[in-house]
Amino acid sequence: MKLFKLILLCTLVHFAQGQMKQLLHSNWEFKMEGEKQWREAKVPGTVHQDLMREGLIENIYFENNEQRYQWIEEKNWTYRCRFNLKDQSKQSLVFEGLDTYAEIFVDDSLLGSCTNMFRTWEFDLSNFSIGEHQLKVVFTSPYTFHQKEVKAYPRELAAG
Repeated sequence: MKLFKLILLCTLVHFAQGQMKQLLHSNWEFKMEGEKQWREAKVPGTVHQDLMREGLIENIYFENNEQRYQWIEEKNWTYRCRFNLKDQSKQSLVFEGLDTYAEIFVDDSLLGSCTNMFRTWEFDLSNFSIGEHQLKVVFTSPYTFHQKEVKAYPRELAAG
């Protein structure tokens, strides 16, 4: 059994006279690539939990539902929220769990890409002005991410 979970934990860290943290755990939305409608998301959390909360899928952990919902891990998902920078001191976005391939955008500017769930990712915000900004995290399916490598491999693998 395989279960891909999109996990998103995010903190805005303020580095002035000691570290003050602002948790970015509220007002998140998510959608599947190609959809227009944004839906409410809970961060930290997973796309499966968000889909269940929205009534779009049944409990993934009940009976054989995991097999029914394998399509979820084959799709790309986007999460977004808004946050405020309150001053010009050194500030960073810190992610303590992004599963696994993700691109981070602030106001449509790419901050960087993440490729490992088991580490912390930090991005400097010093190029952004004081005020409200949009944070967007675009998760790429591991199947999509590795598709070229799998097709280029000289033999077909049993697991795909």
